[in-house]
Amino acid sequence: MLAQLDAVRRDKLRLAFAHRIDALMGVTDMTLRVQEYTGVAVHAALLNAEQPDPALDAETYKRQVRAHLAGARPATEQMVTLSLAYAYRDIPVAELAGYERFLKTPEATRFYRASMAGMTQGYAAVLDKMMKAMVDSMGQREIRT
Repeated sequence: MLAQLDAVRRDKLRLAFAHRIDALMGVTDMTLRVQEYTGVAVHAALLNAEQPDPALDAETYKRQVRAHLAGARPATEQMVTLSLAYAYRDIPVAELAGYERFLKTPEATRFYRASMAGMTQGYAAVLDKMMKAMVDSMGQREIRT
């Protein structure tokens, strides 16, 4: 796999394609949202274990996580670009161009945005359940994220 990754890094056409796909599909943005949700959930659970006071408001920590993730964006974007280029490494460039054209259609854009919104909502719901289960298991307070 590492040998293939080195080849992908040298494939400027595929890297440029992957970068454009990321821009079209918002993969880096989704990755950062997942990191934000996860960071806030873990922080809230840990804080709850340390300070069993009334309900915890996570807004201050959310702002801190977002500021940190803004700094992590370039590295995340690079990781996403390499991952996409690796995933598409065996598809001929001509087929990738057709896929990119398809992704630029209004139908594809609506579908992908709806898919990403659903994944985001689903992930947030799972984390909410996980946090509630953690709170219940600790017999502590309510957490609002």
